[in-house]
Amino acid sequence: MYSWKRETCNYSEFKNIPQLRKKYIYQFHCNHGDEESLTEILSNGRGFVSNQINDPTKNRKFIKQIQNEFKFD
Repeated sequence: MYSWKRETCNYSEFKNIPQLRKKYIYQFHCNHGDEESLTEILSNGRGFVSNQINDPTKNRKFIKQIQNEFKFD
């Protein structure tokens, strides 16, 4: 079971907690690379995930792409 007191966690620990399910997840922080992302685990892959270290400029670019895709103003 997950403990909020730990510094890191494995996202797979959230798989069997239905209260955490989301329609979409946009994960802009680093995602350990070889593990399933929160997007894959909690929203069936709907959303966005980055497997790299991003700076604010990259994040703004990703957000603009998402806004264009969904026609947000």
